[in-house]
Amino acid sequence: MTAAPFRLLALLGICLGPASTALAATPVGHFAIVVGNNRPEDASRQALHFADDDAVAMHTLLHEAGVDSILLTRFDDDTAGLRNGVRPNGPPTWTALKAQFDAIVGRMRTSAAAGEHVEFMLFYSGHGDVERGEGYVSLEDGRLTRERLYSLLVQSPAVRNHVVIDACRSYFMAYERGPGGRREPYTGAFPIPSNPGDLANTGFVLSTSSDRESHEWERYQAGVFTHQVRSALRGAADVDRDGHISYAELGAFLNAANAGITNPRFRPDFLVRPPGQSPGSLDVEIFSWPSGEAVVSLDRPDDGHIFVETAQGERVLDVHPETTQFLSVHLPKERPLFVRRSADDTEYRIANSGPAVLSGLDPARARETGKGALHFALEQLFARPFGAATVVSYRNQARNQSELAQTRNEGAPAKSRPSSWLQPTAGWTVVGSAMVGLGLASWATERYETGKNLSQHERARRNETISTLTLGAAVAGGVAVVASGLWLTCRMSSEKDVTSSTQVAVTPVDDIGQAGAYLTVRGQW
Repeated sequence: MTAAPFRLLALLGICLGPASTALAATPVGHFAIVVGNNRPEDASRQALHFADDDAVAMHTLLHEAGVDSILLTRFDDDTAGLRNGVRPNGPPTWTALKAQFDAIVGRMRTSAAAGEHVEFMLFYSGHGDVERGEGYVSLEDGRLTRERLYSLLVQSPAVRNHVVIDACRSYFMAYERGPGGRREPYTGAFPIPSNPGDLANTGFVLSTSSDRESHEWERYQAGVFTHQVRSALRGAADVDRDGHISYAELGAFLNAANAGITNPRFRPDFLVRPPGQSPGSLDVEIFSWPSGEAVVSLDRPDDGHIFVETAQGERVLDVHPETTQFLSVHLPKERPLFVRRSADDTEYRIANSGPAVLSGLDPARARETGKGALHFALEQLFARPFGAATVVSYRNQARNQSELAQTRNEGAPAKSRPSSWLQPTAGWTVVGSAMVGLGLASWATERYETGKNLSQHERARRNETISTLTLGAAVAGGVAVVASGLWLTCRMSSEKDVTSSTQVAVTPVDDIGQAGAYLTVRGQW
């Protein structure tokens, strides 16, 4: 087929608008809280450069799509100079987050009472880590821990919650920590829901699916993961061009975007888990655009990897469509915008508002360069094309892996689970028995020193007391030794045994560069 019919179809797609969905007959109320925090918890960690930019860009995207979005961030000097039209609703603090969440819950309940289908999104960009097995992300006045996140989500009246986190070790904001973040099959009984990841009405899109770091990139002026998610939500992942992005489309898009990076050190290691009883349905929608919204038709898939920038050089989206894949993307209303071809210095200028078709634009020239190992690795982002076939392959692999994991779980005997209190009990026993032993030994010494001037009869009675105290101290010391051995055994065992709730963890690629999805489980006994 020649390019002309494809372009005709692209024009028809713009005229007809997005296809209707099952929710089209029901009004939808979209709500969001967007948080970006550059500041680390202490001076030993380096401040981020683009977490505030990530938050502003995500908030702007949501606002353009008609979402009731709240922005909590603090601009650095560079961002303040570029974001004249955007003002935060508050700082990135737990106090502000809790207050804004309580307020938005009220608006969501009002929306639900009016018969609307309510959806809620929480986005965070910033520092993340794990302490005592619990994941957290940093806020200016403390932490948003996994427990605090759970306490928020259980209060949400939304039909579905969507949590998007771009932070190091973000996996542990949803699930319990497994030693080293390893993935191992789990065949035992599943735990009682207690983590955010256990909530059936909540989906997660996390920048890490293990104990890994997230990356920022100067070229994107953003976190790599956040930029990819925003590209997908703007329509770069919308292979059926209906204005609705599903978890399948998003996960497949992330897979394709990162497939070209062969070095696992630099490859984004993300997790996508849709709402629903694990593993959930990948066809669930995570985001949508209002019908009739003006779009730009990318009808030149033979251009390969292309990206869109504003006049100020802000990267709007990246995509590499398959040669038969046309896309309709939703871009900011500001003009001009520039569509650039990554393979060379070809550039298309979008000067007018309203719908546009890439094939109808005249090319110009532009180019940028960069250096460094990370830069070289990230140059391989979007090296592989993305299209409808990618989504089908992604969905099939996720289904097959889910069925395989369920089969293994049903056929394997449940493992007995060591008591969760055994290790801390052993530790406290060591401390307690050691203190008792020291106390008895000190008492025996005191009895000995004060009995030197006693009569022979009194000395004999005192010696019996000292013997009893010495024996007690010895027994306490023995208990401390045994308990310390038990504590050490539990500690070493915890480095080997892994459990968790089951979810579809979609990671970018395997070592041979094949895109895919697979079921992973993790946690810690």
